[in-house]
Amino acid sequence: MGDLKKAKSDKADFYLVCGPSGSGKTVLSNRIIDMNPGIRLIDADNYYKIINGDECIRDNIFEVWMKIFEDIHSCEIKEENVLLSTAALTAAQRNQFVVWFPTFRHHILWMSVPREKCVEGNMNRRRWVPSDVMTKQWNEMEFPNASEYGWDTVTHVTHNWKDSYTLLPIKGHVDKYLTI
Repeated sequence: MGDLKKAKSDKADFYLVCGPSGSGKTVLSNRIIDMNPGIRLIDADNYYKIINGDECIRDNIFEVWMKIFEDIHSCEIKEENVLLSTAALTAAQRNQFVVWFPTFRHHILWMSVPREKCVEGNMNRRRWVPSDVMTKQWNEMEFPNASEYGWDTVTHVTHNWKDSYTLLPIKGHVDKYLTI
């Protein structure tokens, strides 16, 4: 186990940009990638488009996630930094990435956005989520916290929809690892 800790500190970073639909995950992810070109973007929506021909079609979930995990694993082997953009609304959904990809340094960037702003953001995009699905997301959502299993940093991100972000570090300091 001591070797894993040493190896982890020498390895690449895994960033999980997560939060409810319409919270601005894609906007933030693209901005991070633009400002940090050494990070590989893995956006779940793009994988639905690759597998199903359209990001709005949410079929073939197993195939989509198998491809996502395959690509993350490939990055882990190559020691490449990765940014995954997906909802990951529960601790169990988030913590699987720590378990399955143990050699990364792990960072959560949680989109901490009021529900009404998420509804607004959802309605102003091509791939909108039905209101009953958004309600289900809000009812199931578990906000990440500093004690969450295995994460090196947990950061809440707020924004004012004008590309201005505020980082609220809960554990660690992700802002020293990337520019937002």
